[in-house]
Amino acid sequence: MATGKGSPPRKRAGKGICVLFAMIASALLFFSSNAASAEGAHQNRLQLSVHGSIPEHCAIGSVGDMAFGDLSKTGIQRVAAVGFNCNIPFQISIRSANGGLANEAFPHGQGPYAGLVPYSIALSIPLRRPNSDVLTKSFTSTALMAGASLTSGGGIAVDGMRLTVALAPPTAEAGLLGGRYSETVTITVAPI
Repeated sequence: MATGKGSPPRKRAGKGICVLFAMIASALLFFSSNAASAEGAHQNRLQLSVHGSIPEHCAIGSVGDMAFGDLSKTGIQRVAAVGFNCNIPFQISIRSANGGLANEAFPHGQGPYAGLVPYSIALSIPLRRPNSDVLTKSFTSTALMAGASLTSGGGIAVDGMRLTVALAPPTAEAGLLGGRYSETVTITVAPI
């Protein structure tokens, strides 16, 4: 073999091949280590359990007394906005003590005069289920003697409640017996 000036070409080619092999080996190691770590990521798993809670509550505000004034007038009604908030589904129970506004001395009346003024009570409650809805229900005072209830149907209340009490005409043709009349309505809210 003829050797000219400088290093023989074969030695230079050998160095280039070694560098090329070193680069290929580095690339293979890089890809194989990435493939192994990607394969290992599929085989290793971490599960994390996350917990928390929100206290359940149902709260109803007070209404106060409803004064109807002169009961001989017809079409008398009173409306009250009641604070009401329940962050879980709920049931409302309503009970009347007398079944109407009763004469305090003679609830059953005297002679041709009635001693009881019937009424109806209506509830209107905005709900979220998650869409907005309104629960409305009306009851007569006679039906409330045995008690009545309604449920939110899975909804929650966040915007209060509207309560309407409307007096009905007395049942006796002669009208009402003179005196003071009163009634107690009990409204109970419970989560379901």
